[in-house]
Amino acid sequence: MRAALLVSIVLVIAGATAAPAHAGFHFRERVRNAQLGSVRAEFSYKLDSRSRFWQSGRLRIWDHGRLIVKRADKYGYAGAYTLPSLAVVQLDAAGPPEVVLNLYSGGAHCCFAVEIYTGKHRLRRDWGHFGAPVLRDVDGDGKLEFHGFDSNFAAAFGSFGSSRLPAKVWSYSAGTLTDVTSSYPAEVQADMAQQYAAYQEALTSPYSENVRAALAAYAADAYTLGQGEAAMAIVQAAVDAGGTAGGKSEDDPAYEHDYISTLRDMLRKLGYDKG
Repeated sequence: MRAALLVSIVLVIAGATAAPAHAGFHFRERVRNAQLGSVRAEFSYKLDSRSRFWQSGRLRIWDHGRLIVKRADKYGYAGAYTLPSLAVVQLDAAGPPEVVLNLYSGGAHCCFAVEIYTGKHRLRRDWGHFGAPVLRDVDGDGKLEFHGFDSNFAAAFGSFGSSRLPAKVWSYSAGTLTDVTSSYPAEVQADMAQQYAAYQEALTSPYSENVRAALAAYAADAYTLGQGEAAMAIVQAAVDAGGTAGGKSEDDPAYEHDYISTLRDMLRKLGYDKG
């Protein structure tokens, strides 16, 4: 889902997958470098070209030639992605540039994350299973934002493969990531339209989990736009029509007997429904 988003900012989640054994692996040293202004970064690691696993990762950051960060990362997976990757960029249009390390842990349904360094300050954010946000400046203000999706909806109302994820945008400033999704209504509106189309298509599917997943993401987007109750009326109509009802337990193991209450609880817990 959203393969185009599998390109940006991620780091190994320790313990997400077993470290590769040495037997049968042929690791060779790899080094990635990046620099902007006085800040220079280097990430070195040992990669097995056949398995695409890597180990013995080490990040070093210099500012004006002085080493300020030296940090180890045990292992990860390169896979089909251009990872690990490293960048030095200006995220907040102020102060020193940030170092952004992009990694992927590998393993079943795992795992993307990010580490951002401003000087010695380190911020880590786990993105979950489906990929990482795209880093871009949509509004032309000179600040890069993380444009992605909310992975809390993964496998929430059905199987992992049926999951639908609402839009999310974060900005970085003063060493923290802030949810600024509501500042990008066009992006959310486009995603909301896609979720509604997925819901309509799911009505022809024999698997009601597809309906539940699409409606959940649709409602979340709607709340971000201030249209939550109108969207929940559509959800209620789908429930009343039996569109969210499950079949046999072995066919629909994640069936929610009270789908709309469960969805409302989730939207409140995640901060979509602030009422």
